[in-house]
Amino acid sequence: MALKFFHQKNWATLQVQGKDRMAFLQNLLTQDVAAMKTGDFAWSCLLTHKSKLIALMGVLVEEQHVVLCLSKQRLEEVLQILEMYTVIQDVHLVAQNQDVFFAVQDNKLSCTLIKPDTLMTEADFEICRMHLGFPYAGQDYADPIPWEVPFMHQAIALNKGCYVGQETIARLYARGINVNRKLLQVESENLLTIGDEVFCDDEVVGEMTSAAHDLDHYRGLCWVKRKAFQKNLTVGDLKHCLLVQWH
Repeated sequence: MALKFFHQKNWATLQVQGKDRMAFLQNLLTQDVAAMKTGDFAWSCLLTHKSKLIALMGVLVEEQHVVLCLSKQRLEEVLQILEMYTVIQDVHLVAQNQDVFFAVQDNKLSCTLIKPDTLMTEADFEICRMHLGFPYAGQDYADPIPWEVPFMHQAIALNKGCYVGQETIARLYARGINVNRKLLQVESENLLTIGDEVFCDDEVVGEMTSAAHDLDHYRGLCWVKRKAFQKNLTVGDLKHCLLVQWH
């Protein structure tokens, strides 16, 4: 797949400066930031002590600082939380209204601050987003545990030291990621609409949170309860069948 870009106007950046910046982020984020080198990109999460998501973010390591790319909805809260931990460390936080571009290639999504020559339309990116299972804060989730959202699994490093919220993350992984719900990628030959109820054996087990028209079918994201995992699902008043991509 050719490299494509999308201007994510609802995202902003938070620059982390100072000589302690890598150790500072290593102790707070789910990603193994300490193993990253200049020019590297990785997804990461900032969690509460109970492992609830505060923000999903892209981490860009630059020579003199680290850039966190995240939803503008979460920026102020993240800034306030991180500032609480900077008291005795050489770390400086600078919120910036810098343009964030999503780069899509080979079923992978990353962030860049370099403006490309050509951009995808919002409609085309919505289709890519459904393919990738990339969720939007506020629309697809509020404060999930990252294991409930398959896209976020890549943001969790299992071989790093302690960080805020690690205990529940590690315990769920040891138990086979046995969560109560999941945000799943689905498709149908019939119309999918945000807010549609998802059924299993005539019982409501979830709801569509995103949907996009892709050629001759529809793709979307929906929450599904554990009781319906690996079972046949239908959607909407006419109970159209859903094809589910399980993780």
